[in-house]
Amino acid sequence: LFGHIGARLAGDAGADKPPAVDPPPVDSPPVDKGADANATSGNAGAGSGDAGAVAIVDTASSAEPMNPYVLWGHVSFWTGVGALAASGACFGLAKMEADAYADEQDPQLGSKEKSRAFAGAAWAALGIGAALVATGAALWLLEPEGETGSGVAASAAPLPGGVSLSFGGRW
Repeated sequence: LFGHIGARLAGDAGADKPPAVDPPPVDSPPVDKGADANATSGNAGAGSGDAGAVAIVDTASSAEPMNPYVLWGHVSFWTGVGALAASGACFGLAKMEADAYADEQDPQLGSKEKSRAFAGAAWAALGIGAALVATGAALWLLEPEGETGSGVAASAAPLPGGVSLSFGGRW
């Protein structure tokens, strides 16, 4: 690896290709390809000849890109759920401080301001969380079928004595 990096820094012509590296050998007993090793044992996976084998699966080449509607739907929905949870925690703290202020035996004088501050934070988080959850749900529901592009287009066309510019998009 370091030789490859050094060759790249030195400007070596062969640096465009990474050096061929053979994977380390896997020590496993030979497997009879004609018989199922799990069929004779009582445990699934017990007695199989590939106990130490490592399987490398290339999922990057087969995965399709996520639609931006789905991606940002997830981001906004789950962020909104977090804001709603924070709102519930702030409402609970506001109630606790209000109870401490209203306690007849030992009233806490600073608790009134704390209760109002927690209540304000709770209402703000509730509004933001509800808006984010609604936005996320709308983006999931409005996902175009089979399309992964952004849906934004711009074009220009010559006209006699001028030019026409067009911009378009979709939701």
